[in-house]
Amino acid sequence: RSLDLTPTLIALRERVRGVILAELERTLPRLKNVTEAEQRTLTAMAEAMATKILHRPLTQLKKSREEPDSAVLLSSVRRLFELDPEPAENPEAEPRARAAAHGQGSGEIP
Repeated sequence: RSLDLTPTLIALRERVRGVILAELERTLPRLKNVTEAEQRTLTAMAEAMATKILHRPLTQLKKSREEPDSAVLLSSVRRLFELDPEPAENPEAEPRARAAAHGQGSGEIP
Protein backbone atom coordinates (compact mmCIF):
# COMPACT_ATOMS: atom_id res chain seq x y z
CA ARG A 1 0.00 0.00 0.00
CA SER A 2 2.81 2.44 0.71
CA LEU A 3 3.87 2.01 -2.91
CA ASP A 4 0.49 3.48 -3.92
CA LEU A 5 0.66 6.15 -1.23
CA THR A 6 4.01 7.68 -2.09
CA PRO A 7 3.21 8.58 -5.72
CA THR A 8 -0.09 10.10 -4.57
CA LEU A 9 1.61 12.23 -1.93
CA ILE A 10 4.20 13.43 -4.44
CA ALA A 11 1.60 14.13 -7.13
CA LEU A 12 -0.66 16.03 -4.73
CA ARG A 13 2.23 18.13 -3.47
CA GLU A 14 3.33 18.90 -7.03
CA ARG A 15 -0.22 19.74 -8.15
CA VAL A 16 -0.82 22.26 -5.36
CA ARG A 17 2.68 23.70 -5.55
CA GLY A 18 2.38 24.02 -9.33
CA VAL A 19 -0.91 25.90 -9.14
CA ILE A 20 0.39 28.33 -6.53
CA LEU A 21 3.68 28.98 -8.33
CA ALA A 22 1.90 29.37 -11.69
CA GLU A 23 -0.32 32.04 -10.18
CA LEU A 24 2.72 33.78 -8.76
CA GLU A 25 4.40 33.72 -12.19
CA ARG A 26 1.25 35.13 -13.75
CA THR A 27 1.04 37.91 -11.18
CA LEU A 28 4.68 39.03 -10.98
CA PRO A 29 4.74 40.77 -14.37
CA ARG A 30 1.75 42.89 -13.32
CA LEU A 31 3.54 44.14 -10.22
CA LYS A 32 5.61 47.25 -10.82
CA ASN A 33 9.17 47.66 -9.56
CA VAL A 34 9.46 44.32 -7.77
CA THR A 35 13.08 43.64 -6.92
CA GLU A 36 14.72 40.23 -7.22
CA ALA A 37 14.84 40.04 -3.42
CA GLU A 38 11.09 40.73 -3.24
CA GLN A 39 10.47 38.08 -5.92
CA ARG A 40 12.43 35.56 -3.85
CA THR A 41 10.39 36.55 -0.79
CA LEU A 42 7.13 36.08 -2.70
CA THR A 43 8.31 32.71 -4.02
CA ALA A 44 9.22 31.61 -0.49
CA MET A 45 5.79 32.75 0.69
CA ALA A 46 4.11 30.76 -2.09
CA GLU A 47 6.13 27.65 -1.18
CA ALA A 48 5.20 28.10 2.49
CA MET A 49 1.52 28.42 1.54
CA ALA A 50 1.66 25.14 -0.37
CA THR A 51 3.34 23.42 2.57
CA LYS A 52 0.79 24.73 5.08
CA ILE A 53 -2.21 23.92 2.88
CA LEU A 54 -0.97 20.37 2.36
CA HIS A 55 0.23 19.56 5.87
CA ARG A 56 -3.04 18.18 7.25
CA PRO A 57 -4.20 16.32 4.09
CA LEU A 58 -0.78 14.66 3.66
CA THR A 59 -0.65 13.73 7.34
CA GLN A 60 -4.13 12.20 7.17
CA LEU A 61 -3.26 10.26 4.04
CA LYS A 62 -0.18 8.85 5.74
CA LYS A 63 -2.21 7.91 8.83
CA SER A 64 -4.80 6.16 6.66
CA ARG A 65 -2.16 3.78 5.31
CA GLU A 66 -3.22 0.96 7.64
CA GLU A 67 -6.97 1.55 7.45
CA PRO A 68 -9.11 -0.87 5.43
CA ASP A 69 -10.53 1.89 3.23
CA SER A 70 -7.18 3.55 2.47
CA ALA A 71 -7.36 2.50 -1.18
CA VAL A 72 -10.72 4.26 -1.54
CA LEU A 73 -9.32 7.40 0.06
CA LEU A 74 -6.27 7.39 -2.22
CA SER A 75 -8.46 6.83 -5.25
CA SER A 76 -10.70 9.71 -4.20
CA VAL A 77 -7.78 12.08 -3.73
CA ARG A 78 -6.33 11.10 -7.10
CA ARG A 79 -9.72 11.68 -8.72
CA LEU A 80 -10.51 14.97 -6.94
CA PHE A 81 -7.16 16.49 -7.82
CA GLU A 82 -6.92 14.82 -11.26
CA LEU A 83 -3.59 13.23 -10.39
CA ASP A 84 -3.87 10.38 -12.89
CA PRO A 85 -2.93 11.28 -16.43
CA GLU A 86 -5.75 10.60 -18.84
CA PRO A 87 -4.96 9.74 -22.44
CA ALA A 88 -6.21 12.37 -24.85
CA GLU A 89 -9.08 11.21 -27.01
CA ASN A 90 -7.89 13.44 -29.79
CA PRO A 91 -4.92 15.78 -30.33
CA GLU A 92 -7.07 18.88 -29.71
CA ALA A 93 -8.11 17.63 -26.25
CA GLU A 94 -4.55 17.47 -24.92
CA PRO A 95 -3.90 21.25 -24.72
CA ARG A 96 -7.28 21.72 -23.02
CA ALA A 97 -6.45 19.01 -20.51
CA ARG A 98 -3.09 20.62 -19.74
CA ALA A 99 -4.71 24.05 -19.39
CA ALA A 100 -7.36 22.64 -17.06
CA ALA A 101 -4.71 20.85 -15.03
CA HIS A 102 -2.95 24.16 -14.52
CA GLY A 103 -6.10 26.06 -13.58
CA GLN A 104 -6.37 27.84 -16.90
CA GLY A 105 -9.74 26.54 -17.93
CA SER A 106 -12.90 28.52 -18.37
CA GLY A 107 -13.52 28.66 -14.64
CA GLU A 108 -16.69 26.63 -15.04
CA ILE A 109 -17.24 23.40 -13.19
CA PRO A 110 -18.27 20.64 -15.59
